[in-house]
Amino acid sequence: MNETLMQRIFGFLEGEWRGEGEGMFPTIDNFRYVEHLRFSVDEERPFCHLEQRTWIKPSAKPSHWESGFLSFEENMTGSLRTVQSGGRSEVILLEEAIATDEKIELKFSPSTISHDFRIVGTSRQWILNLVNASFSYEMQMATQNVTKLQLHLRATLSKVGGNKS
Repeated sequence: MNETLMQRIFGFLEGEWRGEGEGMFPTIDNFRYVEHLRFSVDEERPFCHLEQRTWIKPSAKPSHWESGFLSFEENMTGSLRTVQSGGRSEVILLEEAIATDEKIELKFSPSTISHDFRIVGTSRQWILNLVNASFSYEMQMATQNVTKLQLHLRATLSKVGGNKS
């Protein structure tokens, strides 16, 4: 990855996003949720802060609150470091970044997880759709009981107030 791609990623993500998603896993009932996600880019350093909140549909019951950083190192490797309201923290390394005129795809490799013995691994795939200005993701998860990574979350979000990039 080069610095220009990093700037395209940050420029696209910066701001507030809203949308809906669905959750599934072999050991739970499927569910739907509303999501609000905010990215704030640091003007001086190669990282941005993210804050993600979700509410279960249709009850609007608060479900998930996560905060963290998407960062890039001098050699342009990247990572996603987050902590959740329940205490779980994750470090997920950027495995691959693929950019075309239509989209930027970010693949994050299985993670290091602390403070949640149930989860043994996660990975994420982000799709930044430059044509329709949407942000989509899938999150896979493995647990003590389901040891192979399985799809857990999938969502598509739109930028609130349009896209500045």
